[in-house]
Amino acid sequence: MTRILLSTLFLVSAFLFSCSKPEDKSVIAESEEALEDLKQFVRQVEDDLQTDLEDTTKIWEDEANRLKEEYHQLEDVVDNYIQHYPPQQRETIQDYKERFSIALSQKQKKYDDAQARYRLRQDLLGVEVVSEDLDRILPDNITATYQKFVNTVVQNKEVYTPRDWELIQGWWTALNTRKSQLQDQLRPADELAIAQKQSEFQELIKTQNIASPKPAI
Repeated sequence: MTRILLSTLFLVSAFLFSCSKPEDKSVIAESEEALEDLKQFVRQVEDDLQTDLEDTTKIWEDEANRLKEEYHQLEDVVDNYIQHYPPQQRETIQDYKERFSIALSQKQKKYDDAQARYRLRQDLLGVEVVSEDLDRILPDNITATYQKFVNTVVQNKEVYTPRDWELIQGWWTALNTRKSQLQDQLRPADELAIAQKQSEFQELIKTQNIASPKPAI
């Protein structure tokens, strides 16, 4: 009787094990895939931090919401399988969660910095920021550009940060380079007006104790 009972229990256990084994393998495979998807997504967000933000029309809030939504979907799947991960993998999951939060914060800061830079450049030059060159500055608007540039700096000089002054001087040098390119097309009146603004800017730089930018050749 005992032998029959033991045999019966063995067969039942073997049956249950054979039934559960494929399911366990499937769950393990799905959990591994979910973790890999999460890791790849976070790595992609981190890699995107190396990309310069050139498109000033980009709406960061929309992109941030899209990233958060996609991330939380992947996170939810991983969390559903959390009991199937060994301790080491759970630590990896937590690490990637923190990495995503850091990458998103860094991406926000980079976007904010880029937007501030674009706004400052547009305020100074009065042209839409579409590239780093000044092709939109032509003989018929370069005098007005100089006037706007210097007048804007004079008006806002007290609020500029050291980083702002670095950018201002870089764009000033670029503007002078553009003037040199258009030199043969400028009228005497334009030459005089521009020279006056150049002198005014140099005097302003001295009062701010900032090293003067190198003149354009």
